Parts: sequence; structure tokens; C-alpha cells
Amino acid sequence: MKKTLVAAGVVIALGIVWTGGAWYTGKKLENHLSEMVTQANEQLKRTAPEAGVELSYQNYQRGVFS
Repeated sequence: MKKTLVAAGVVIALGIVWTGGAWYTGKKLENHLSEMVTQANEQLKRTAPEAGVELSYQNYQRGVFS
């Protein structure tokens, strides 16, 4: 009985940590996405200006806890 309770607690704790980590990562990505695309475009223009490639993001939707 005690081992089952401990195992269930560990599984629940891991689930909470996993969900919290995903939420935190999504929040950080949402804040920095446009900056990262701008930096990538600048680097593309420096390294291969003749390519004429430009990156953009079309849609960013957060999932479960948005």
C-alpha cells in the first residue's frame, strides 16, 4: 500500500513538472519568436545574400493552457 502511494506521488509530481516545463518554455518562446526570426533573417542575408530567402512565422498558437 505504501509503495503504491509513493509511486503514485512520484508519477503525479513528474506530470506536474513536465506540464510546468512545457508551459514555461511556451511562454518564453512566444516572447522571443519575432526576435529569433529577425536574427535568422539577418544571418541569412550576411551568409547568402544571393539566395533571397526570408523566414517568417505564420502562426503560433499555444496549446492546452493558453
